[in-house]
Amino acid sequence: MDEKIEKLVKYLESEEYDDFYNLDNDIVFWVDWRESDDAIVEYCEKCLKTNLLSAEMKQVSDDLELTIKYENRVYTEKIVDRDSTIIALNVIIKPKYEIRFCKVSDGSDTLAFLPLASQQMETIS
Repeated sequence: MDEKIEKLVKYLESEEYDDFYNLDNDIVFWVDWRESDDAIVEYCEKCLKTNLLSAEMKQVSDDLELTIKYENRVYTEKIVDRDSTIIALNVIIKPKYEIRFCKVSDGSDTLAFLPLASQQMETIS
């Protein structure tokens, strides 16, 4: 088991607040309520290190549009809120990867998300 997963397993076993906040930024990414939607994709990519995941935002008429690119897939949507961006991101990176919400951050204005390879998710489930 790699070091990243070992730290995560330690937190899951202890459920200690400090163990969670000691996780490295390459395990968990944080989304502030004011975050731009393309930054969310960038944070996820920093954790996954696929070199295949990117996003860009552009103005289309009166709307902002987000385009997420991963492997040979392109997903474009009107920006509504951070939730829809994270859900769309999760859909496009499956089945290789999954994003899970970290409930320890629930209630905060900055939320934590755990992106891992699907095999790694099975290891910790």
